[in-house]
Amino acid sequence: MSYGVDKLDKYEKKVLTEGQLEPILKELGISIVSEGDTHFSVLCPFHHNNVSSAATVAKETGYFWCFNESCAVRMPLDKWVKKLRKWDSFRTLRFIEQHRGAEKPLSQ
Repeated sequence: MSYGVDKLDKYEKKVLTEGQLEPILKELGISIVSEGDTHFSVLCPFHHNNVSSAATVAKETGYFWCFNESCAVRMPLDKWVKKLRKWDSFRTLRFIEQHRGAEKPLSQ
């Protein structure tokens, strides 16, 4: 169930490799409801949903997409982590890089 997110993903840069997103989600306290080939279905932390999955996060790009009309958060990995944690850009990118390891720098 991709809800058209695959069309959006082609415009986002691949910034993660296999297995890097799940630890980020867990450390941020985001509950994973299910996992597909390309996305995680999650409970949206922005509108405090705790009943059913209302959002997806793309595994390779980290793009977050909430389907709740009153929330409708749609943003790349660094932007939604920054918004969720209320961090500055430096702290946000450092957090992401720590989970990515030293494979390659995050390009904007």
